[in-house]
Amino acid sequence: MIHSVVQFGDKIVRDVMTPRPQVFAVPADTTVEKFTEMLRERPYSRVPVYEENLDQAVGIVFAHDVLQVADADADKRLVRDIMRPAMFVPEVKKVNELLREMQREKVHMAVVIDEYGAVSGIVTIEDLVEQIIGEISDEHETVPEVVKDGHDGYIVSGNVDVDRLADLFGVHPQDSGAATIAGLVSEAAGRIPQAGEIVEADGLRYEILQSTDRRIDRIRVTPVAHPHSAEKVRA
Repeated sequence: MIHSVVQFGDKIVRDVMTPRPQVFAVPADTTVEKFTEMLRERPYSRVPVYEENLDQAVGIVFAHDVLQVADADADKRLVRDIMRPAMFVPEVKKVNELLREMQREKVHMAVVIDEYGAVSGIVTIEDLVEQIIGEISDEHETVPEVVKDGHDGYIVSGNVDVDRLADLFGVHPQDSGAATIAGLVSEAAGRIPQAGEIVEADGLRYEILQSTDRRIDRIRVTPVAHPHSAEKVRA
C-alpha cells in the first residue's frame, strides 16, 4: 500500500480513467422508460449524458433519480429533465489533486477531456481510491466471467482459469505455468499489457479491454485468422 501511495502521486487522470471506447453513455433525449430498460442490461449507478455525440456531454444521470419518476410519466420524461451537472477534468490532471477536489465537491464521477476538448473517458472516485487500496467490489456487481462476443469470440474476466480455453476454443497453451488467462497473457507479453493492446499466442488473439498497472481485468478472446508461430504484442 505504501508503494501504491508513492505511485499515486505521480499518476495523471489518463492513467486511471475508463477510456472512451468503454464508456456507457445515453443521449439526453432518451426517455426515462427507455433508460430504465437500459439499466437492466447495464446496472450502473451513474451514466454520462450527451446531446449529439459524446463530445457534447452535458451531464450525469443518477440511477436512483429514475426511481423518483412516476411510472405514468416515464414514457414522457427525458433523461435531460433529471440529469445533474457534469464535472469536466483534463486528462493530464494529477490524480491526487482530483481526489481531493472530488471529495471537497462531493462528486463521484467526472468526464475526462483531452487537450482539444474532446471526451477521452470518465473517472470515478472509486477509480482513484482503487489505485491505493486495490479493487473495490460492489455488492450489486454481477459481471459474468465469460460472455459470448460475436460469432466466435468471448469476453472473459482475467481471473478465469486458463483451462477454460480448451472448453471455449479447443486450445491447450503450451509451456505455460499460468493458472489464469490474465497470467497467460502477461506471460506471453512479458509484462502487464494495458487497455487497447493486443497479444497473440497459441492461435488466439487477446484484446485487453480493462487493465491496471497490477492486473488485467477484462479480455476479448478470438481465434487468429492465420495463426503465427511467434507470439506477438501490439498496441
